[in-house]
Amino acid sequence: MKTLRERFENPAREYRSMPFWGWNDELDPKEMASQIESMKSHGMGGFFMHSREGLETAYMGPEWMECVKICVQKAKEEGLSAWLYDEDRWPSGTAGGQVTAESEDFRAKGLTLEISQRSFYPEPSVQAVFKARIDGMNLLECERLRITETYPALCEEVYLIFRMETAAPSAWFNNESPPDNLNPATVQCFIQKTHEKYKSAVGQEFGKTIPGIFTDEPGLHDRNCHFTDYRGWLPWTRGFAEYFSEKRGYDILDTVPHIFFHGAFSSKARHDYWRTITERFSEAFTRQLYTWCERNGLSSTGHFLWEGNLGVATRVC
Repeated sequence: MKTLRERFENPAREYRSMPFWGWNDELDPKEMASQIESMKSHGMGGFFMHSREGLETAYMGPEWMECVKICVQKAKEEGLSAWLYDEDRWPSGTAGGQVTAESEDFRAKGLTLEISQRSFYPEPSVQAVFKARIDGMNLLECERLRITETYPALCEEVYLIFRMETAAPSAWFNNESPPDNLNPATVQCFIQKTHEKYKSAVGQEFGKTIPGIFTDEPGLHDRNCHFTDYRGWLPWTRGFAEYFSEKRGYDILDTVPHIFFHGAFSSKARHDYWRTITERFSEAFTRQLYTWCERNGLSSTGHFLWEGNLGVATRVC
């Protein structure tokens, strides 16, 4: 048995530094093996295989998976830990755009707000419409209207029109949309295209050479989400109004103007919305990833977005 001093002088690999190893070029197995030897010689305990900007090898393609296998085997030979990373850069959830390419249901949704005095005409994307009096960001009066009817133009009052919109494609997501991480089916698709593929390739080393998998900055209010210009928005998903009603006991669409504007019900409306959207995110994304990792002998690690600032962290995840 080593003494405490001896363990500090020569710690086991789990107590040593494990860098994010940026895979940001055309991957060369010989060069990668050499870099693993260098990390070992400099006292590292392992590494995270992390896709970064500049990657020229197709993410999750045959060459990528072959490099993963080679690096895991080399880590095993060197006595290092080879940690997986679950995305092409970040934030996690699209498998490099493959998930959101599958279906519009898997693309991020926003509940957008249009303030208008023009005539209102029903359309499928509208979730709720109100006739209101506002003063800047203050909500003075508000009446919910039927979205199946047409209403004339207004002079002093305004219409508050809430629509569910789908995020446009973004270059950051390889010209696909950000993911709808509030949709459990989106996350299931993500797991199939990422975690299950790694299991097929190197699953025999799960819980051994591969201690776990890192998820990076998953969120709900991504800065790369683009909806109709000049409309404010909140994270949303299909079925969220029904989910909210089950959790909180009332219709969120009755009170949604109070989330955007300052009104008599705003404190409760905002509290209940953010509490419920967090619960949905936790169930749809975090719990599914954690459960998969637990069943497959892996540690689930990573970090969420903007954890250093509570207000921004609440908004984005």
